[in-house]
Amino acid sequence: MNDQPIHKVDWQRDGTAVVVRIAGRVDSRNAFDFDQEVHTGVLSTDETFVLDCSSLHYISSAGLRVMLKLAKAFSKPKRFALCGLTENITEIITISGFDRIISIFDTAEQALANA
Repeated sequence: MNDQPIHKVDWQRDGTAVVVRIAGRVDSRNAFDFDQEVHTGVLSTDETFVLDCSSLHYISSAGLRVMLKLAKAFSKPKRFALCGLTENITEIITISGFDRIISIFDTAEQALANA
């Protein structure tokens, strides 16, 4: 596991849907930056937000807090979903109970079609 507190965020927009791909780690050292980056990039016209975690290696409770804020910001009638969870991230999401409140899909395409 990489001990560096780095992350990379890539955006993909299609109309009112946005897919954000997060890579690396999100922990207490960079969760604030991740939060600011994501919330700054969100447009008022965005209706669907998919967070692609396929390249996310680690997320701490600080990163989970950012996810929860996004889920609240994109609550009905808007849509929020996660996709591409690795085994480690799936375990963290399950233990935290987020799998009961956030839709999870294998791919961004599935999330966009079903979120």
